[in-house]
Amino acid sequence: DRAKMSSAVMVASAFADAVRAAKGDAEARATRLETALSRAERESAAGSSVVVLDLQQLDLTDAELEELSSRILTFGSTITELNLFLNALTEIPLWISQLTRLSTLLAGANPLRAIAPNALQGLAQLRVLDVGFSESLSALPDAIGEQIGQSLEVLKAGNGRIDNIPSSIGLMQNLRELHLYGNEIRAVPIELGNCVQLRVLNLGRNQLTVLPNGLGKLLKLEQLQLYDNDLSAPLPADLIELTALCVLNLRHNANFAVPPREVLRGGVQRQLEFVTSSKASSRVHAS
Repeated sequence: DRAKMSSAVMVASAFADAVRAAKGDAEARATRLETALSRAERESAAGSSVVVLDLQQLDLTDAELEELSSRILTFGSTITELNLFLNALTEIPLWISQLTRLSTLLAGANPLRAIAPNALQGLAQLRVLDVGFSESLSALPDAIGEQIGQSLEVLKAGNGRIDNIPSSIGLMQNLRELHLYGNEIRAVPIELGNCVQLRVLNLGRNQLTVLPNGLGKLLKLEQLQLYDNDLSAPLPADLIELTALCVLNLRHNANFAVPPREVLRGGVQRQLEFVTSSKASSRVHAS
């Protein structure tokens, strides 16, 4: 038991070295990271029964990483959570698809320009994906629904340059939260109405002018954020079916009339009735 505990400590220390290796000048960064991961490989071989328990979570937050080392695949059969938040990564690489037990991938606050087309393929257990605050990510993979649609519950991709929501999003039958605020999205695919487990939909600060019919099928939706868009009233009539809705935010859509006080006091359902009627079509700025 002492030998196993010692091995666990050495492996944890090796990964700490890997994080520290990412610091410093750019010229030596990659070499030091590879060396540290090599040490981790050797230590894991000496205590693999411990590694399964010890390396389920790999946190490389704020390590100034500019690229990921494929040597992380050494622990691909054990890692379930990978935290890459606040680094300098520009791409989610293809090889990450080999981390088949991954349930949480946090890659937010990186200057991501792309997710490799098949990087999510094979991540059948992925429940949480965060690629938000990239300020440069312009697209989600077209096949994202086919790749992780059966497992994904939370998708965060806010504050980027995404201009299109893939129609395959409709295959995400277990999706509960979709955060795409602060992008350049001009249209919402009708297939989004098939995400029937959705509780939170945040499309604020985009360039939407219309919503499709079919969103009324999201009967479990509790929050609908549509602030800071270019939407015109009336909205699709089937939105009145959203009886579980608790929060409706349509602020700063210039083509909406300010709802009367009695409508605002009447709750979300009264507001839905108003915005799906012609009464909301006045070109008075909504407050």
